[in-house]
Amino acid sequence: MRLLLLAAALLVAGAAIASSAPAPTPEQTPAEPLASVEASLAAPPALPLHQGAALDLAYELARGGPPSLPPSGLEPRQSGGGVSMLVGADRWHEAGFSGRGVRVAVIDVGFRGYKQKFADTTPPVGMRSFRADGSLDGGSGHGLRAASIVHELAPAAELMLLGFSTIDELAAAVEYAIEEGVDVISFSIGFMHNGPGDGAGPVNEIVDRAVEAGVLWTTAAGNWAQQHWAGPFSDPDGDGVHEFSPGEPLNGRYYSVGDLISASLRWDDEWGAACGDYDLELIGPAGTVVQASRRVQDCDGDPVEGLRMLATRSGRYSARIVAASDRTEPAPDEPHLLSLLLLGSPDRGDRLESFVRSGSLSQPADHPLALSVGVIDESGRVAPFSSRGTTAGGRAKPELVAPPAFTGAEPTARAFLGTSGAAPVVAGAAALLIEALPQLSRDELIAELRERARAIEREDGGDERGADPLPRIVQLGALEGLGPLLPPGGHDAALSGERPPGGGFAAFVYHGPDGYPLRFLHLLIADPQPIAAFHYDGDEQRWRIHFPRAPAWVNDLEHFDDGDEFWLRFAPPE
Repeated sequence: MRLLLLAAALLVAGAAIASSAPAPTPEQTPAEPLASVEASLAAPPALPLHQGAALDLAYELARGGPPSLPPSGLEPRQSGGGVSMLVGADRWHEAGFSGRGVRVAVIDVGFRGYKQKFADTTPPVGMRSFRADGSLDGGSGHGLRAASIVHELAPAAELMLLGFSTIDELAAAVEYAIEEGVDVISFSIGFMHNGPGDGAGPVNEIVDRAVEAGVLWTTAAGNWAQQHWAGPFSDPDGDGVHEFSPGEPLNGRYYSVGDLISASLRWDDEWGAACGDYDLELIGPAGTVVQASRRVQDCDGDPVEGLRMLATRSGRYSARIVAASDRTEPAPDEPHLLSLLLLGSPDRGDRLESFVRSGSLSQPADHPLALSVGVIDESGRVAPFSSRGTTAGGRAKPELVAPPAFTGAEPTARAFLGTSGAAPVVAGAAALLIEALPQLSRDELIAELRERARAIEREDGGDERGADPLPRIVQLGALEGLGPLLPPGGHDAALSGERPPGGGFAAFVYHGPDGYPLRFLHLLIADPQPIAAFHYDGDEQRWRIHFPRAPAWVNDLEHFDDGDEFWLRFAPPE
């Protein structure tokens, strides 16, 4: 009778597990190095960005970052233990958690070096380019560094590297990630004024699709806090030129010859139907206009002006904002609120003469349901350059900050001392939490991350008008309440026995500390995993069973003790 019950249980388990098998990992798409990121940005600027447009004025996070290595007191950390210890992931690894069964997509413009980095990774890394040129390399290692951080924190998570270069391609990559059942998206690309700043706009609409599907979207806040100015239009002398302070119509910063200058102006008018009309001019070191953006806002466009150019000589380049003289809109009761970004690539850390940190978020970091992430400095406070809200809708952003991640010795790795490296830290931490607490919804996962995070002190200096409530530093925290953990010495445990080549039953003996949880059976035996485990309890004279992914009430075999004999059943090879 006992054997008949056992056979019936095996049939049920086999059917249930087959029906719940995860979707296959996407196949690697061959990709060879093509154009560099800089070359791919050679198209003329066109603001606002729209579906199908090139990613214009959007790569500052991908190509630049903090201009220098960390000051003394904060050592650059190579991938392989630094950031894991800073957020407490090393303790979670010791407890048995590795992100197994969690899918994380890193969506970025380039993954140069991915073939060497992830050639023999287990589980295999899924790779797919949505770029028109078919390149996953993209001429940039930005995405690879982000993926390396996720892999360090959650080494057994199923990584997917998805490349894009236009907004349409980004939309396609996100749809693919949703179809593949991704749990977390790590996104470290920032867009300048790609929407009104309240969580709307073309890029944020793409994020909408992901969060509606239950995906946790982690996004870099931006590195623009000291290269941003915000305030009301002010023209006390009536000449139509905005004054940043009394008698000062210019606001600028230093650029070196050959630097790419990216400037963008946005004001608080109706998106898609702006009647207020402003022009943006760029004044060169000689005091003359070297570039201008004079789109006409005639109640049928977006309240944005933008321009890009290469610095032809080193010196100070300044923005000037002019109210269009032929504007037909009646003067508003209150002056329009302006938001100005003056960025450079590479980012050498030069600040605007007058900057306002509040409102400096990139898009989609202003999305209400995306988890935006800033970065801390060596003092444990929000780094001075780390972008922040408040959003145009009044939301406090970012929700979390993370320690800087350093993933290589080459000069371009310094970008990952910025928020580009902070977002994948949170994505990796989220993967560990999902493995430990798979029942959490997306909103519950965000709440858990924020609850576990620790408090931070506000930094001094700069203009903090309208500053948000302080974010919290991501920290995985204690292991209590997460269910059975690996006992001391559990990483050295082993099984003796031989897997049957054609599937079916095989006898094994467990060797290791008592109380080894069945939830970590995958650490003892390589994939493909057994579909069921059975142990005969001689004291109670009955079989105890464990089916992976089965509800808790089904399983009454919870752990192994040293010397336990049991049976594993394997599915036949496909």
